[in-house]
Amino acid sequence: NPAAITEEPSPEEATELEEVLEAALTNLKLPIHREMVELRLEGLDVPEIAAKIGRAERSVRRVMKQFHDDLENRLRAFDAK
Repeated sequence: NPAAITEEPSPEEATELEEVLEAALTNLKLPIHREMVELRLEGLDVPEIAAKIGRAERSVRRVMKQFHDDLENRLRAFDAK
């Protein structure tokens, strides 16, 4: 339903979505991984993140992929409620 995609979440749903995001962030194995994702959420791209934290772009992409997959699974479970 395309309308469902554009609807604003209720305050309760927004809180639950924040919890889903926080759980996915908490699931990251290392603090540097969390920093990578937080920098991405702030708008930095992969090359900028890699340069800022001194890691290979490939490493940053791998962490982003793991985070994306985990978050996607958590959101599917949220939507299934």
